Amino acid sequence: MKHLTLAVVLIASTVTVAEARNPTRCSDYSTWEEAQAALKRGEYWLDRDNDGIACESLRH
Repeated sequence: MKHLTLAVVLIASTVTVAEARNPTRCSDYSTWEEAQAALKRGEYWLDRDNDGIACESLRH
């Protein structure tokens, strides 16, 4: 039982680390559409002026 508990804890901690990532920047995206999709997923820092449009510098 101790081995099972240890395995579960190790797997859970690995998943948590895998999901934790650094915030992205506008320069990480090739297109505005990609950045906008990221904004909709919750990467709110891509919208500096809070107008609902991510990385306006990528829009042409």
